[in-house]
Amino acid sequence: MLKGLGYVLIVLGLVWFLYVLGGDLLAFRTDAVAMGQAISHILLVGLLPLLILIAAGGALVVFERSRRQENLQLEREQFVLMMLGKEGRLRFDKILEEMPLNKEQLRELLIHMGKKKLFTGIINWRDRVLIPSDEIDGELSHGECPICNSLTSAEDAQTAVCTRCEAYIFLSKGPPEKASIF
Repeated sequence: MLKGLGYVLIVLGLVWFLYVLGGDLLAFRTDAVAMGQAISHILLVGLLPLLILIAAGGALVVFERSRRQENLQLEREQFVLMMLGKEGRLRFDKILEEMPLNKEQLRELLIHMGKKKLFTGIINWRDRVLIPSDEIDGELSHGECPICNSLTSAEDAQTAVCTRCEAYIFLSKGPPEKASIF
């Protein structure tokens, strides 16, 4: 809806500008106004409203696009969490069968979910599987990778990354970050 309103504002601005431009050119050609007066009228009465309407319309279009993108992100996160709840360990192929994502988009989605504290466990890139913490024997901690027993580096207080297999280890759920829904 906002996207449509944005486009309407842009078109309205263009129509208004063309109306003012046409009127002033006609007045100039019939010697009703001087050239300088026609140009200043076009700039103030035609171009200024055009720029304002294009800016407002463009802002609405961008806002609507970002809102849709955020809603899509939330739907994807909920879907992955639902699949994890049903199956426990979740293969990437299973997620990709259900969602139209490429590998990079899936990577960003899973890391984003861990950073938002929606997921505690391991993203195992080598075996292409998402492992929730309740499926792991032992405690997750900084220091040693549960996948390859290599050293991990702390990305932040809640996230460790294996230096060898690049597995992401999300240590604690904590309270999830709030997401805004428009």
